[in-house]
Amino acid sequence: MNCKKLGYNLQNNLSPELHLQNVIKKVRQAAGRINALQSLAVSQKKHLYYAWAANQIRNHAPLYLPFLSEAQMSRLQVAANNAVRAILSYKSSYQQNGQVISAKALRAKLQIPSIWSTRNQVVAEEA
Repeated sequence: MNCKKLGYNLQNNLSPELHLQNVIKKVRQAAGRINALQSLAVSQKKHLYYAWAANQIRNHAPLYLPFLSEAQMSRLQVAANNAVRAILSYKSSYQQNGQVISAKALRAKLQIPSIWSTRNQVVAEEA
């Protein structure tokens, strides 16, 4: 039996998996919406990233982020990376002068924290 209370999906075994799946789905949807707005400036799309994608990640973060496995964190990071690429209108890995630019470099360019940094920040705020 699963239930949703105040926006958090709670499972019988207290696993965050169901909630994580919903967050990933919403972050991917946000990436699609950002990508559809290609005529906007990068700064405007970055605001949309924080409103639509990062907000979904941070919502209820103390209830699930500290308890995710590395594999679960990686799945969430992949979804967030898709939204970061959408800000810059990149379809997949970006190449500049024949060099592949990583999602980590794109996040650094936009000053967007990784999921691991976000988790560390959430844990520090709750301590």
